Amino acid sequence: MRVLVLTPYPLGRAPSQRFRWEQYVEPLRARGILLEPSSFLDDHGMDVVHVPGAWPAKAAATFTGALRRLRDTIVARRYDLVLVHRESLPVGVAWVEQILRAIRMPYAFDFDDAIYLAAVSEANRRASWLKGARKTVSVVENAGLVLAGNEHLRDWTLGYTPRVVVVPTTIDTNAYRPVCRRGAAPLCVGWSGSMSTIEHLKLLEPVLSQLQREREIRIRVIGDPSYTIEGAVIEALPWREASEIDDLAAIDIGVMPLPDDEWARGKCGLKALQYMALGIPTVLSPVGVNRKIARDGAAILAATSPEWATTLRALIDDEELRARVGGAGRVRVEREYSVEATLPLWEHALRDAAASAKR
Repeated sequence: MRVLVLTPYPLGRAPSQRFRWEQYVEPLRARGILLEPSSFLDDHGMDVVHVPGAWPAKAAATFTGALRRLRDTIVARRYDLVLVHRESLPVGVAWVEQILRAIRMPYAFDFDDAIYLAAVSEANRRASWLKGARKTVSVVENAGLVLAGNEHLRDWTLGYTPRVVVVPTTIDTNAYRPVCRRGAAPLCVGWSGSMSTIEHLKLLEPVLSQLQREREIRIRVIGDPSYTIEGAVIEALPWREASEIDDLAAIDIGVMPLPDDEWARGKCGLKALQYMALGIPTVLSPVGVNRKIARDGAAILAATSPEWATTLRALIDDEELRARVGGAGRVRVEREYSVEATLPLWEHALRDAAASAKR
């Protein structure tokens, strides 16, 4: 079975792709399903897309990507199924999916964020009118099957089609392995994310600053090398693919604060799952899928600043508690959020989408 994957970014360049379908390429190949990607942006386009200004380069990258998508609609009939990850086009209307429907080429749609909301980066805010977030509704309505990253996204999808299954974002637990943490000092409280999600960490700044005054702790921030907190000493690192796991493994307590809004409720808990897969005790805001991930002691939920402070103090002061929560988190990922555990979901969803279209 051959599947043409229409994806926004080049391979290895975006967490959404890496932790949704890219890590399933080889496992699915072993089961007779070939995922063949076609990205809208090439590496050069990816480099300029989030740079402020640079409109001629962005226009050229968009034009080249549109030509690539036109080619994709021409060759699509050579495949058994088309899988659209997040969006086939970053701007405009869903003309690619409309062509696929017109030529009776079945497609499945996979998404892991509330992309039906009009969220854009600061670098491209002037062109936000081109984004066309409402096109997600059209894409969902015409899809043979929708793969939603969590129950909140599934419930939104059910407003437009019953053809939806939940396929969670997952971790390759063969690559993410727990490390021995005994004897490490000072302890490291850490956060990992991107330039677009760093605003969430600001919710925790007063707590982290206070804790560093009270306890001998390090604070590590991965994803924004310029990040600072007034009154605190920060280890701010860029995200680096080559050292991603090692950079995370140096964290002793992982944090994932979130605001309780529609965009955050659509998120799939990737940061938490990365920490937990490494055996790192994790503290989460009780928003969206985080409640499910954290159940039965696999992580700890904290809603208010006092709760965050109390929880982090307890973990900093109690090595046994850290080991217990970290171990439970690793087990939760292995059983429910690992590539191995969810591979049958992907195989069944893709085969069912192709077979249903033929029927």
